[in-house]
Amino acid sequence: MVRVGPAAILLAAAGCRDLQIEPVKIEIADLAVAPCDTNILLSLPPNERKVNCYEVQGTAFNPSTRELRKVNLYGVIEDAEGTIVREGRIGSLPDLGQGKKIPFLVRVFFTQKLREPLKLDAFRAKGLT
Repeated sequence: MVRVGPAAILLAAAGCRDLQIEPVKIEIADLAVAPCDTNILLSLPPNERKVNCYEVQGTAFNPSTRELRKVNLYGVIEDAEGTIVREGRIGSLPDLGQGKKIPFLVRVFFTQKLREPLKLDAFRAKGLT
């Protein structure tokens, strides 16, 4: 037996059977990573200051004709020896208007000391309308 939620029933009743909600792929460029300013760590509670912080910077471009919200940044971060230290969702980006290009900065925290330089790979972002 297939269970159908109330929203699906309403959409079907309204004639919206072909409606598909798909995330929009956002173009990511100009990626760079650098250690955070030490003042960032001073703003954390004392018991959390032992973390290592890095800032991932770049630009995000929304090529679609739709306004995007809930934009998530995904990727792979490797240390100098090629060991993957973070994989998957890296952080969130601000809402993106149609055809807009914005700079972004996402802070990533690690509990272990990493061997630099860090490498960024397979970065992408998706947002919903």
